[in-house]
Amino acid sequence: MCLIDTAHSIGMLIAHIPDVKLGFVTDLWNTNAKLGAKPTQNQLDLIAGVKKWGIMPERFAAGHGNVTPFSMLLELAGG
Repeated sequence: MCLIDTAHSIGMLIAHIPDVKLGFVTDLWNTNAKLGAKPTQNQLDLIAGVKKWGIMPERFAAGHGNVTPFSMLLELAGG
């Protein structure tokens, strides 16, 4: 579990299962919704949290959504 900084919620955690390169997040990225023209602040906070902890999930399972490639969000954010 990785604690990340976000205005959405104090003490927000993301989970990472390295063996299967899977992350889990809720509320910060609704993978059922289409990505917008630019990332939301919550999505940027998720990316920053991943970088802060040095993890690299290939996919994220969301509390509100499907399992989705993390690369889609990284591409939107330009990185």
